[in-house]
Amino acid sequence: DHDIYMNHILNHRGYRFFQASFDPDEKGTILSVNHDFWGTWITYVGYFLLYIGLLGILFFGKTRFKSLSTQLEKIRVKKASLSAITLLFGLSMYAQTHLHEKDESQNIDSLLIRQAVPITHADKFGKLSFKTWVGA
Repeated sequence: DHDIYMNHILNHRGYRFFQASFDPDEKGTILSVNHDFWGTWITYVGYFLLYIGLLGILFFGKTRFKSLSTQLEKIRVKKASLSAITLLFGLSMYAQTHLHEKDESQNIDSLLIRQAVPITHADKFGKLSFKTWVGA
């Protein structure tokens, strides 16, 4: 006695019994019988060769996978060098601002005074209307 159901096969004297279907009332089952020793082994060998071939594609030869891997490595190296350059530039800017930071308030005041607009000119600009700008 042996229970045969989905994915549970009976191997008996070189014959393989497996469930192919079942009756709608679930009171019976339809079995399929296979007696192909060499066919089974050829299938297993084929699966094994397929698996070995897939692993070979991943790690050997000039395949698309290998070229994508090489391109990703080049991008990673460029990204690392760009990050290093950005970091060094940022540090140099930080060092420059702190080395020359003696009296910032006087520097800003003198800059504002040099760039100041004359009061008469500012008054004329304040009297302009939107119609003057558009030309209506």
